[in-house]
Amino acid sequence: MKTQDLQASLDQFTGTETWHRHFLNRRLLHTDGVQYFAEEAGAHWFIDAIALGVYGKKGPVPAAVPGKNYFGVVLLTAKDSAGSIVVRSDYDENDKTCGEVLWKTKLEYTDCPEGIWKFYLVDDGEHTVLMVPSEY
Repeated sequence: MKTQDLQASLDQFTGTETWHRHFLNRRLLHTDGVQYFAEEAGAHWFIDAIALGVYGKKGPVPAAVPGKNYFGVVLLTAKDSAGSIVVRSDYDENDKTCGEVLWKTKLEYTDCPEGIWKFYLVDDGEHTVLMVPSEY
C-alpha cells in the first residue's frame, strides 16, 4: 500500500471497537487503527518494539511514559529501508525538535512504508494505550 493511501486510511479511525492487548507485555493495549497499520504496513514488529524494545534495548512501555507525562508522541520514521522510533513528550509538525525525548532507538532495517508515522501513547496508571492520532 502506498504511503499516502495508508495515511488516508488511518485518518478514518476515530475510535476503537476492540482493545488489542500485547501478548507479552500485558500493560500495552493498542487500538484498531494501530492494528490496521501493523497489518497493512507489515509492521507487527513495531508494536513489539514499543512493548518489548529492539536490539536489546528495553521498550518504552511502561518506563517512558508513566510517572513522567502520561502522554507520549511516537514517531516511526522510515526511509531507504532504515529508520528510527522516537517517543517525545510533545511534538509540533513545524518544530521537529520540540518535547523531551523519552525513548528512542534506531532501526537498522525496516520494510515499513517510507514516511513519518505518528502515534500516541497514553497511560492511565494501569494500561498504556498505543493509538493513531485520530483516535485520541
